[in-house]
Formats: sequence, C-alpha cells, structure tokens
Amino acid sequence: MIKVFVFLFCISSFVHARVFSMNDNNFGGFFNLTYGNSAVGSDYFKGESSATTFSKGFSTHSGGEFGFIYQTSKIAWLFGLEIIKPPKTRGSASTGATANYSYVADVSAYAPKFGVELIFFQNKDFKVFASGAVGSASVATKTAYSTVTIAPNADFTIEGKGLAPLMNYSVGGEMHWSDNTTALLSLGYRQLNFRKIKYLENVPSSFTGAHTKGEQIRKSDGTPLKYDFTNYYISLGLRFWIQ
Repeated sequence: MIKVFVFLFCISSFVHARVFSMNDNNFGGFFNLTYGNSAVGSDYFKGESSATTFSKGFSTHSGGEFGFIYQTSKIAWLFGLEIIKPPKTRGSASTGATANYSYVADVSAYAPKFGVELIFFQNKDFKVFASGAVGSASVATKTAYSTVTIAPNADFTIEGKGLAPLMNYSVGGEMHWSDNTTALLSLGYRQLNFRKIKYLENVPSSFTGAHTKGEQIRKSDGTPLKYDFTNYYISLGLRFWIQ
C-alpha cells in the first residue's frame, strides 16, 4: 500500500510539473546575475596626485539582483535589491619611468529598487517583456596606497561613501526551464552616477593633506571623486514561481 501511495505521489508530481503554464504565474522569487563593460577605466585615479600614468583601472561591472515578483496578465511588479561589484583593482602609479606608489581600489554599490514589467507576448512556456526600475543606491569605496614615494611619503587608506538615484531599463525573454522554475535573458541599460563621495573616516594624511569624516573627497586637481556605473549589461536569471 505504501509503495502504491509513493507511486501515485510521484505521478502526481510529474503531471503537475508537465502542466506548468506561464499564464498561471502570479507570485515568485527571482535571482539575476549581471555583467557589462565599464567606461570608468583609470579615470577614477587620474588627478588624485602628481602621478600621470596608472597601470590598472575598472574595466567591467558585474553584480546580481534578488527579490520578489507579482504578475498579472499584462504587467508585473518587481521588488528587489541590486548589488554591483566591479573586480578589485590593483595597480601602480608613475610619472614617466618613475614609480610613485601602488594602489588597491575596491568599489561596490547596492540599491533597493522597485520595477514594472510590461508583457508584450506570453504563452504557456515563453514570455517577452520590457521593464523599468528605480531605486536609491549607496556606494562604498576603499583605496589603499602603499610604497608612496611622493608627498605624503607614507602609506594611507581612503574610504568613502555616497548616494545616487538608480534607473534601469531592459528588454528580454523568459522561458520555462524546470518544474515551476523559469530562465530569463535580458539586455539592460543602467543609469547610476555617484558624483559626490564623502570621507567615511578621518584621514590624517593623503595626497591632498588631512581630511575629516563627512567631507567631500576631491582630487589634487580639485575635481571631485566620482564613480559612474552607467552602462549596458546582460542579465541571466532564474524565477521561482509559486502557483
């Protein structure tokens, strides 16, 4: 009797998996991975000191997003948290053939966001959509300088933080993958530019002297330190629907 019950349970589960329909989806969770090129490069460091050449910069932006989605017949609402994490950058600064210092720079951003997804086409296994989202993003920066041979002739670290509005736009497709799970592929565009980054902690000495917590970070040439996450990106994701 137990074996019969187990058999019927397995058959029931199989049939349930086979009758999945995109049209019946209402609520679920999602997880996306994003990747795109960065236009920041070594501009992040230019002007911070008397050095003129920087061996490494930020060339890519990668990250992820997770949250919840609620869908009706033609529109869906998304609530999520996006995290953007360019690879940590290690390089050296020099003037001509003279090495001035080494640096390790780490930048990351996160943003709670709210989005709307418009469904252009949908059948039981596939969907085409366009979406837009807005949020308020925070950035954390940290750059450690070592083997410094120009003023202040000592190692030091600068940590910063900032806030900026975030906007995302994307178009893509979603298809049934397994059971109640769907796979997503989309092309997106992100607008996110941190134009005002402030010192997170006091800095006793730096290329521009001493600074206090909360003061805006500026380079030696007087320009503010900025980080622009604006770029096109590809997103791959999974959605886990609760029917």
